[in-house]
Amino acid sequence: MRRSAAEWAIRPSQRQRLLDLAAAGVVVLIVGLLAAEFLLLAVPVFLLSVFSLRKHRVTQIGVNEEGWWIGCGRSRRSVSWHSGSQRLPDHLFLVWGFWPWQTLHLNADSLADDDAFRRLKMALYGSL
Repeated sequence: MRRSAAEWAIRPSQRQRLLDLAAAGVVVLIVGLLAAEFLLLAVPVFLLSVFSLRKHRVTQIGVNEEGWWIGCGRSRRSVSWHSGSQRLPDHLFLVWGFWPWQTLHLNADSLADDDAFRRLKMALYGSL
């Protein structure tokens, strides 16, 4: 199947960021009420995980004649979508590997505008 080349810039979702902060706040509150000494251990672990995830964040997704690819910074990696990938009205869950970190979660506000999100879903339609 011949594909036209296209690429999309991915940015962090504000909606997802708020949900993550709310969940982290609830966990910190519960742990703080149960055992305050665990907070001393939780803070460094949390900071290390946040900084390590930012380095490997996917910033681009695209398709060309050779297939789909994802970009982290200046490097590109060819991917093929595996079972478990889902297209929902305002969310895409894309799986390209076995490990849990080999997934891509895209909310509608992860792309420049609603039209870019719609075009990405249409391009994925034949691949998923």
